[in-house]
Amino acid sequence: MALLVHRISSAKEKSLILLDEPEVSLHPYAQRQVVNYLIEAAKVHKHQIIFATHSSEMIRELPPTAVKVLTVRAVDGKVDIPVQNSAPQFAFDAIGAHYEHPTIVVEDRLAAELVEQALEGHPRRDAVQIKFLPGGADTLWSYYVPMWAHEKRTDLLLLLDGDQAIDPPRPVDEIPPGELEAEIGKTFKCKGGPQLPFSASDPTSAVHRAESVKCTLEWRRRFVAFLPCWTPEAFLWDYRVLDPGNQTETTPSANGKASWRDYTVAQTGKSDGTTIHTFQLQALRRVPGDCATMSEIRRTVDDFIGSL
Repeated sequence: MALLVHRISSAKEKSLILLDEPEVSLHPYAQRQVVNYLIEAAKVHKHQIIFATHSSEMIRELPPTAVKVLTVRAVDGKVDIPVQNSAPQFAFDAIGAHYEHPTIVVEDRLAAELVEQALEGHPRRDAVQIKFLPGGADTLWSYYVPMWAHEKRTDLLLLLDGDQAIDPPRPVDEIPPGELEAEIGKTFKCKGGPQLPFSASDPTSAVHRAESVKCTLEWRRRFVAFLPCWTPEAFLWDYRVLDPGNQTETTPSANGKASWRDYTVAQTGKSDGTTIHTFQLQALRRVPGDCATMSEIRRTVDDFIGSL
C-alpha cells in the first residue's frame, strides 16, 4: 500500500492510472482506506483512475456512475458492459456476493419506497429485498432483461412503473419460428429492442439468435411485472398535503415529476430533488395500507414468492 501511495503521489497532474486488484493482501478496513485515497487523489490532481477489483469493499462507497460491471455473456462468451451505471449492490451480485433473499428490482428510489410501504407489516416482508437500478426503464428493458434471462435468474422480479405496461409474450412453445422477432418487438417497450448477443441481420448466427430470443421472451413473460399505477409520482399526487391557507392550487400535469416540482416550488420556493422527495415521502405516509394499489402490489409480491 505504501508503494501504491508513493507512485500515485508522484504521478503528473491529470494522469491516467490503471490498477489491477489493489485490494490484494489488504484487510477490509485498509481496502476502504485505499478507495478513499484514490477518490481524493483523483479530485485534487485531476487523475483518471481505473481499477479492476473483485472486492465488494472497494466499490461500496462509489457512486453508480463510477462502477462498471463487466459480464461474460453466456451465449457467446464475449465480455460485455451492459450499462454504464451500476449500483454497488448489483456489482456485488455480479462478483458473487449474492443476495440473501429473492429480489424485486424497480426503476427508482420512490418506486422502491412505495413497494416497501405496501409491504410494511406484511408477513412476507422479510422474504424479499427491494432494490432500484439507476438508468431508467429503457436500460432495464434493453440490457438487464436479456442479461438476467441468459443468466437464468429465477430469484428476481423486475417491477416496472405502470406506464411501461405492455402485454406479455406468448409461451415460447406456442410461437412459430417465423414470428419470434415480431413477438420480441411487440413485448419489449424499449428503443431498438433488447440488446441480444446475436444480430438479427447475421445469417451465420440465426440458430443462436433464435435460442437467445426464446430465452429472453420466456424470462420476460415470467419475471417482468408492472406497478398498478401509472408512476409512483402520479399515484402519490392525490395524497399530497394541501395548504388550507394557500388557495392557489397546483394543476397536475401529464408529467408527474413536473407536477411535484411545481408543487414543491409553490410550497417552499425550492425545486431541488431532496425537497421534492421529502414532500413525496410525506404523501406516501398518508396512503392507507388497504387501498387497492397497495393491495395489488402485495399480491404481485406474493405471486412472485409463491412461484419460487
